[in-house]
Amino acid sequence: RLEMDRIWRASWLFAGHTCQVPEPGDYFTYEVDGDPIVIIRGDDRAIRALHNVCRHRGTVVCAEDSGRAGRLVCPYHQWTYDTDGRLLNARHMGADFDRAPCGLARAHVRLLEGFVFVCADDDPPDWEARRRWLLTLLVCLPETARLDRSGNRSFKPPCLARTRELRKKPLLTTLVHLAPSDQPASVLDNR
Repeated sequence: RLEMDRIWRASWLFAGHTCQVPEPGDYFTYEVDGDPIVIIRGDDRAIRALHNVCRHRGTVVCAEDSGRAGRLVCPYHQWTYDTDGRLLNARHMGADFDRAPCGLARAHVRLLEGFVFVCADDDPPDWEARRRWLLTLLVCLPETARLDRSGNRSFKPPCLARTRELRKKPLLTTLVHLAPSDQPASVLDNR
C-alpha cells in the first residue's frame, strides 16, 4: 500500500497516446491503483484526465474502454457531465442545488510528443524534470516510433496502435516509471 501511495499514485504514469482521442468527445479509460480515470478530449480540444466516478453515488461513468461521448452520463441516476468535467444536470436534485462543486474530480495530465501522462496525486511531482528525462528516451526510439507533434488523426504509429498492450510491455513500463527520482531515498520510510 505504501508503494502505491508514495510511488505509483505520486508519479507521472504513461496512460496512452493523443491519437486515441483525436476528436472532441473521444475518450479512453485508465486505472491507477483501482481508481478509474477517463482521458477525454474536450469540446475546446484540450485533453483532460477526470476521475471516472460519478460524484453522486460513485458509479463508474464510462464503462467502456474507449468511445466517443458528447456528454458523460452516469448510468445510475443520469447525472450528466460536460467533457471538461462540469456537472450539467443532476436528476432528482432540487432547484437550489449547487452544481459547481460537484463536477468530476480532475487528475493531472501532461502531454509529451503525443504521449499522455497522468498523475492521480493531489500534489504531482515536478513535470519539467520528468519531461527532460523522457525527451532523452524519445531520441532513442527507432524512426518508426517517432511521434507526430500535431496529433494528426491520420498518424497512427505502428508501435502505439495498441496502446493498452504497450503499457503491459516491461521495457517501456520500466523506462517511463523508473526515471531518476526527485524524491529522497527515504520516500518509503514511514516517517
